[in-house]
Amino acid sequence: YQPTQGTLTFQPGETQKNITVPILGDTKVEPHETFKLNLSNPINAQLQDNGGIGTIRNNDLAKVSIKDAEITEGDDGTKQLKFDVTLNTKVNKRVEVNYATVDGTAKQDSDYQPKEGKIVFKPNQKKKTITVPILGDTLKEEDETFSVKLSKPKNVQLGDKSAVGTIEDNDENSGEPGDSFQTALDLGKLTEEVVVVDDIGFTRGSYRDTNDFYRFQTDKEGDFALFLDGLFKDANVELYGSGEELINQSKNDGNNPEIIITTLEPGNYFVRVYPQGSSRTPYRLSIDLL
Repeated sequence: YQPTQGTLTFQPGETQKNITVPILGDTKVEPHETFKLNLSNPINAQLQDNGGIGTIRNNDLAKVSIKDAEITEGDDGTKQLKFDVTLNTKVNKRVEVNYATVDGTAKQDSDYQPKEGKIVFKPNQKKKTITVPILGDTLKEEDETFSVKLSKPKNVQLGDKSAVGTIEDNDENSGEPGDSFQTALDLGKLTEEVVVVDDIGFTRGSYRDTNDFYRFQTDKEGDFALFLDGLFKDANVELYGSGEELINQSKNDGNNPEIIITTLEPGNYFVRVYPQGSSRTPYRLSIDLL
């Protein structure tokens, strides 16, 4: 505030006067503040209450923000991608804010495990962490992204309310037929059961075969059935659309058969067979449109 002093004069018959004190605004988060205005040296009057309290109420809130994060994808299992959530200043109250993951080019349950919840800052805490599990694979692909968004703040306002999580790919194609979407082996138009016998996870020279891609077409809507059996070790299977978007998957433990049953519309599709971790196994792939 600006300090103020002077003489207050009541004309004959007047009983009330105002003293104006300029208050200086700011954006600092702080408790309510007070100052005192004192009266002195009365003439033709007596002092009854010679001190008044002026209260400056704070109208500013701290800001909560979330930072972008990135991680290199693994070949198997999960890694933990950590997002820092921070307050720009200490707050002497409990602060809460909700968060949730949102798909981008990275998809939940395929590239990362979705998470949502609430972050709580205790009084005077300034930093918390959101951890999102990233799912490893051996699929050669572009770097992928998803978002973590903040909402419903309590005792705080939103600053940077959305962060981008980048999953950097660490896989390389061998250049062999069938090891990527681009070189997928063509099974043709699906008019009857198609069976493929092959193996996955074995090393040939300096290259380990970790991806077998197949593509096929359908010209009618129907019930699609996929079976992956004949396994000695653990292998998994995924079904993709023409835009390389994941439609369905099967990841049973051990050498149990993998099964996908779904309805497909006319179009182009991909199947990916891949080993679980370091497994090496033959397999029998059967697909059919009923």
